[in-house]
Amino acid sequence: MNEDGEVTPNYNSSSNILEAALAAIGDIDSDNYDELFIFGTRNYSPSLNVIELESDISKWQVTTEDDSSNYNALEVTDINNDGYDDALIATYETLTVHDISNNNILATWTASSAITSITATTSTLGEKLVILSTRDSLTTLTFENNKLSMRSSSVNSEECKSLYAQPQTDSVLCFSPEYSYQGNLVTFSLDLELLLKARINGEVTGLIQLPYSDNVLITTNSSDNNYYSQSSLISEVSTKTGDIIWQGYPLAGEVMGNSIKFGKIGKDTVPLVFGTNVGMFLTH
Repeated sequence: MNEDGEVTPNYNSSSNILEAALAAIGDIDSDNYDELFIFGTRNYSPSLNVIELESDISKWQVTTEDDSSNYNALEVTDINNDGYDDALIATYETLTVHDISNNNILATWTASSAITSITATTSTLGEKLVILSTRDSLTTLTFENNKLSMRSSSVNSEECKSLYAQPQTDSVLCFSPEYSYQGNLVTFSLDLELLLKARINGEVTGLIQLPYSDNVLITTNSSDNNYYSQSSLISEVSTKTGDIIWQGYPLAGEVMGNSIKFGKIGKDTVPLVFGTNVGMFLTH
């Protein structure tokens, strides 16, 4: 979508997408132009496609030989500090770190049960860390010398539907669903010490770190007691207290999962892009 709101469909990456909500952008060739990391496009043949956005050319593909498997979490980051982004992919209980530019698997890790979410961060001490969640645990892994090793683990912790690293405060955010259209926003230290637990009214569908604050923007879908009337909101939430700092008016349509992103941030503007079931929106 351009600055005037005109949308051009990308047909190559829009047909028969598997787990379309799992996608990311990154730079696998360090040319300062991002590529799209997206799952698809065949049933029963899971693959991660890396597509050049400006040309719509598929530059790389990561596949699995097991047709019965499925990808359930994705993170894109330069984990080995070589200047090229890598892909962290969870297949059921197995986490695999792919150095895509060199077509090489750097490391793997097997969790105790199916992985629900992953995030990567660099601590203020320069440590490369990977945090992953399952239904009944959280784990922090250290990545060093192309190896993943256990740093800390918390059993019977919050079930994290989504994880979001906050490198500036050495913490990680977790959205923990409680029941339909309710949940908790939980903050942990990198050693998985519980720092904050705040109730969120609504189904959290997206979260993004504000560029000039420790606060976050969240998108929520909510409904009345009969689950008939539904609406979506964008709210600014303090990660220190859990309080809502600001909340916008109801949006047109329901916000789709993981669709909220920042555009090019300027000195005086912070463009925000998000998608609902009725269209895409660009605001600032």
